[in-house]
Amino acid sequence: MMLWNTVYLDSDVPDTLIRELIQHSVDEVIKKLSKKKQKEYRDSTT
Repeated sequence: MMLWNTVYLDSDVPDTLIRELIQHSVDEVIKKLSKKKQKEYRDSTT
């Protein structure tokens, strides 16, 4: 099942919440990758 959220950046959504939502989305994608690809991703972001 795919779920999508829409966030309007011109509203009163705090920057910290925007960052948390983005990070959560990235985490959800990364955990579906193979362990090898997850490691490649982690290595590329450090």
